[in-house]
Amino acid sequence: MRCSSGDISEESHDTVQVRGYNCVRLDVDDDTSPNGGVCLFTSHLYPSNVVTLHTSLQAVAVWIHVHSLVTVCCVYLPPNDVVPQVDLNHLVSQLPAPFILLGDFNGHSPLWGHDVTNSRGRQIEQLISYHCLCLLNNDEKTYFHAPTRTFLSLDLAICSPTLLPMLNFEVANDLHNSDHFPLLVSHVHGAGTRFRPPTYHFHRADWDKFTRLAIITGTMVQNRAVDEAVFNVTEAIRNAADAAIPRTSNSPRKLCKPWWNASCQQAKKEQRRAWGIFRRYPTTDNLIAFQRDKALARRIRRQYVANLIGKTFASVSSSDSYSPAFQATKNSLERTPINFRCRQPLPYNCDFDMFELKRALSSAHNTSPGPDEISYELLRHLNEDSLVGLLYLFNRIWREQVYPTPWQEAIVIPILKPGKDPKNPTRYRPIALTSCLCKTIERMVNARLVYQLEKNRCIPLFPQRKVHSRQNYSDGKQNQKRFCPEESSSFYLFRYREGI
Repeated sequence: MRCSSGDISEESHDTVQVRGYNCVRLDVDDDTSPNGGVCLFTSHLYPSNVVTLHTSLQAVAVWIHVHSLVTVCCVYLPPNDVVPQVDLNHLVSQLPAPFILLGDFNGHSPLWGHDVTNSRGRQIEQLISYHCLCLLNNDEKTYFHAPTRTFLSLDLAICSPTLLPMLNFEVANDLHNSDHFPLLVSHVHGAGTRFRPPTYHFHRADWDKFTRLAIITGTMVQNRAVDEAVFNVTEAIRNAADAAIPRTSNSPRKLCKPWWNASCQQAKKEQRRAWGIFRRYPTTDNLIAFQRDKALARRIRRQYVANLIGKTFASVSSSDSYSPAFQATKNSLERTPINFRCRQPLPYNCDFDMFELKRALSSAHNTSPGPDEISYELLRHLNEDSLVGLLYLFNRIWREQVYPTPWQEAIVIPILKPGKDPKNPTRYRPIALTSCLCKTIERMVNARLVYQLEKNRCIPLFPQRKVHSRQNYSDGKQNQKRFCPEESSSFYLFRYREGI
């Protein structure tokens, strides 16, 4: 997505962000050119990398992988500047082929729909001829000059010859509150459909039906290999979820505006209708009618945005934002001391009980599931009989010391570290989404380990665990290397291992 930095306010030069896109921009600090500058937005769905350009022109470029590796360059040539031909040639020579060159060139030529040719137009003609490039433009107008109510062709799309058979070109009909029409350059085979994995709509779930269907029987987990028992439990939960809980669409998420409603839609429709009439018949009366509908649509949008903001502030600042039931529960729990001990002393390696399982499920956050698609929300809605079967499976794994094979798989998502090179695989932080069944038994084991550490005072990190403060956090950060002065962490880990 290409745009001029003049479309973005100067106050947002360091803060501009578009959700789902990376921004590459070049701003002009010269006061004589307040509308200069260029910028490119590349979607997170497609790998991209910035191309460094050594030029005095206002231009930025990126590599982007859509079907194949393509360079996209955005350039702006001010109408009153003298641009040497050698600078244009030098810019094109820096672009890795194949490339697409987009921009506001401010040139006139019959090649792209003008009746006359100016000096800038002859420069662009020479550039295309010298480098054997292809012009995607047809005779469609790309710019609206409001003072004279005329339409011109100033924005061009130029590409390498190898890309010409694979690209479609068109000019959008709506100005979108600008004076330039968007240029739409697309691949003949599409941009490559990107699907997001479907997830469960938990707020539309029929939990009674799920609880009835998600039955984990004793025959599923007894007298079978651990891997087979894990597979049976996984299938029982997933089949019940598929029958009782609808799934989201796998199409890309549509970002809807919360304040948009039927009134805004109707106002936008009237504005477009008036614009269509004016574009076909550019008279003064039609221009006034279009400007009136445009102002009305803008006023309606601002009104509903202001109403939504006011309503939101009123709801979060009201003393009635908490329900009485929630407030009573909150006050009751805050008066209850935090208990880090089990209900009764248990041998370290004994079987888990139902209390430990329910505590692990209740303390787990609703994180993304692993390859089995079973989330904590599904496990919390199992009935008592199914929880008994699940607990039996966990105790089998605990006693037999067999780690299930399906739990050794994970969905790994690479997250690029801030400011690092995206081409270097070591600059990514991997996030592994493992099975929630696996993480549940890990949480149960971890609870026992924490209990043993605190009971035996093996690691004196936080003497006052009941007081959660910034000082506790800073003390812990200082003790990461040594739990006690002049004693290493290895000493305490060895001490704890010997105690076990």
